[in-house]
Amino acid sequence: MAEDVLDPLAKWRKPGSPSAPALVKDGEKETPGGAAHESVEGKNRAGGWLEVRPVKGAWSLLSYSELLQVDFDGENPAFIVLVFRHAMVTVRGRNLGELLAGLRTRLVAVIAQHDPQRHEPPAKDAPVVESIEFTMQRPGESVATARGK
Repeated sequence: MAEDVLDPLAKWRKPGSPSAPALVKDGEKETPGGAAHESVEGKNRAGGWLEVRPVKGAWSLLSYSELLQVDFDGENPAFIVLVFRHAMVTVRGRNLGELLAGLRTRLVAVIAQHDPQRHEPPAKDAPVVESIEFTMQRPGESVATARGK
């Protein structure tokens, strides 16, 4: 017992200790109570890619590791500004709270703009991306632009 007081990590060093953490391999689910987030593909997207698909123009793959800041306009945002090291993406739409939650956990793999010519009209409460803009402004300027000031 005195040994544990002098070495707070002693219980982790004892082989076969019931409180020793179990190792989790890629693709396996963590034990209940664990903190790992899994995407649809079964892997953590924290270091992954975000694909941005506007209706017109080139699609982009942006690295979550390059994401510096996310700005938005409240609980149920009408715009989200993603500030990356070399790009800034402004997403406008309605009911974007679900998209924002996915961005917080880095589980969103694709942001696609709604194309009324190719897609069915969305439900009234469904999240809809109405426009996607790529800019190279400073973060404060893009937020003011998104707010219409």
